[in-house]
Amino acid sequence: GHIYGKCGMSERVEELVIELTHRSREEYVSAFCFLALYTGLGDMERTLKWLEKTHEEGFAPLLFWVTLKPDLDLFHDDPRFQDLLLRMNLEP
Repeated sequence: GHIYGKCGMSERVEELVIELTHRSREEYVSAFCFLALYTGLGDMERTLKWLEKTHEEGFAPLLFWVTLKPDLDLFHDDPRFQDLLLRMNLEP
């Protein structure tokens, strides 16, 4: 789904969001799944929302992912992103 977003296939990403939303009513779906989709789209608001939820879930690989993911460079100036980095004990 992330790649679909990067390739401009936003309709396909939205289909995946609907599918995951339905699935989450029956089984656990990590917030990271939604985070990856919205990051691929470059959707700042929803990326930040799901980044926060992923952090709240305690998704350990998030620390590594956040520090290496160039897609998140767009968010570095956002105070909400900087606040989250500080709470993750990372430099903003």
